[in-house]
Amino acid sequence: MVVLYLVEQKLLNTPALFLSGEILKGKEQYYSLLQTTRETGDFFPYLIWFVNIVHKASLQSTIRANKVRAAMQELKHEIRELNSSIYSQELINLLFSSPLVFAHQLVEHSVAGSLSTAHSYLKELEAAGFLLKSEKRYNRKVGYFNERLLDALSGEIDFS
Repeated sequence: MVVLYLVEQKLLNTPALFLSGEILKGKEQYYSLLQTTRETGDFFPYLIWFVNIVHKASLQSTIRANKVRAAMQELKHEIRELNSSIYSQELINLLFSSPLVFAHQLVEHSVAGSLSTAHSYLKELEAAGFLLKSEKRYNRKVGYFNERLLDALSGEIDFS
């Protein structure tokens, strides 16, 4: 609700702030501060703690967004170098819209004119090491993982 409130107040453009993970990491302190607030009526310690959580989550979201942006730029240049005829900004945007991409999405987003062309693009990107073919089928469809996106989104960020 806090994130949606921040978006509504135009303090965030999109709900890309993930507070729950930070709250879970400090859940003992969270529950302790809630209990103290109930007992004493003094909500300032909780409020200070919560603002710190929002600050830390904001920093993490910014760092992750920058990592995704850098990964996009890197892959953009590498695909252009590999085969400029398959490169398009729409392809890059699609590859970074979700960690898993399917051939039909390339057709739907006008990246490829047909499913066979889309499959050949994905196979070429896999052969170059840009995508990883999923072992699992999704409604009989083959998916490809963008590991660079997954890498950019994963990992703890240490502020110490």
